[in-house]
Amino acid sequence: MIAMQRPDYQDLLAEARRRLAAGTDVEELLEWLKELGFHQVDCIFAVIQLELAPQPEAKRLVHHSRAWSATRKQSEELHEALFHELVNDPDLDPAGGRPGEPVATRR
Repeated sequence: MIAMQRPDYQDLLAEARRRLAAGTDVEELLEWLKELGFHQVDCIFAVIQLELAPQPEAKRLVHHSRAWSATRKQSEELHEALFHELVNDPDLDPAGGRPGEPVATRR
């Protein structure tokens, strides 16, 4: 389940705010969220919603955190593979065209 769909999501964000105000650092907070079942992307959204960092920085912060460092290489490889597929999929070509039509002939 995506963390944002949890019925207690807003309560968890409120608890996160209390923890931060009490001195919990971001690393500890991310470990706590992961223990609660938050996925990496959930943690990124939480960092943004808690106004700890804007989106690009939130992604970097989470990917390089202690909580997620073990999965960073795997995540980077997945992102690279997905990007490669998107770039090379003619059906997803932003220039338009028909499926199967060579990219070079599209306008």
